Amino acid sequence: MTDTRTFRCQPGSVTSARRVVRDLLRDHPRETADAAELMISELATNCVQHARTDFELTIDLQDQIRVEVRDTSRDRPLPRSPTPGEPSGRGLREAQR
Repeated sequence: MTDTRTFRCQPGSVTSARRVVRDLLRDHPRETADAAELMISELATNCVQHARTDFELTIDLQDQIRVEVRDTSRDRPLPRSPTPGEPSGRGLREAQR
């Protein structure tokens, strides 16, 4: 099963996306659902705060659990090197392909 949903660029959408993940993973181990919910929360927040675009959440529950968040910006993310005193800006590193 694959489920894809689109969310508006607003803070409440992060909560809604987390709720969708929690609901779709209700039959999976709690640790798995918690990890997926945290990941979605971080990625959806980045869409709202940094890309400032609507975003799409896709959850694929075929052989493994795969979650994706995609913003609609055409710009590539800019890596940052925050100082230890900055509360954010570390992000998730892009996977090597």
